[in-house]
Parts: sequence; C-alpha cells; structure tokens
Amino acid sequence: DGADGEQRVVVHLFRDGLEECDVVDRILVHLAKKNPKTKFTRIFFKNAIPNYPEANLPTILVYYDHDIIFQLVTLQMLGGIKAVMSNMGEDLLATALSHSGAVAPPPSAVRAATAQAGNASSDEDSD
Repeated sequence: DGADGEQRVVVHLFRDGLEECDVVDRILVHLAKKNPKTKFTRIFFKNAIPNYPEANLPTILVYYDHDIIFQLVTLQMLGGIKAVMSNMGEDLLATALSHSGAVAPPPSAVRAATAQAGNASSDEDSD
C-alpha cells in the first residue's frame, strides 16, 4: 500500500470517454507492469478534487511521503495528444515520470542522457 509514504504513487485524474485520458490510461497500464515498486491508480476527477476543471484533464500526480512531488496537467508539456499517441508516447510519459523516480527512464532517455554527457565531456576536453 502506497499510503505508508515509502512508495511512489501515480494518480491519474480522468474522465471516461475523453480520448486524452484513454491514451494515458493505456500507457500507464504498461508502465505499471514495468515498475512494480510504484503504485498506479486512477480516480474520476470529480471524486478526487471538488470543482476540478475538466479542461485540466488528464492530470497525473505523483505522491511520495504524502507530498505531491510531480504533476502533469494536460498533455501540453509532452507535445499534446498527437505526440502522446505516436509510437514515442510511452517514452514521453515515462521520461516525464522518471524525473520523480516513479518509473525507470525509458531506454531512449538513457541513450540521450549518455550521449549528452559524452558531448559535455568532449566539450570540456576541447578547452
């Protein structure tokens, strides 16, 4: 149970029938299977936060030690629905969630970080 504060909890605020929420749900199901140490749950937005605007859906909150440590409100930060529906959608969402420690970074993000680190060290070598 994630309520003890020792586990990261990913909460998806959703509404049935909203395409963006359906896409996020599918991705989170995959990520949950790959990240068993994190608890994944979904809550109908009106049951979670009274008067929460539907325009803010989907919303993903990551809790750790009873605090929100990450939030994603709509898919704009990820490039919108088309980007998330692309074959890179799971990597986009996993990369965002990995910053909170909720999921492992996808291989594409690890490769990019390794390449960036290599470029930084070669830049320093050229000084």
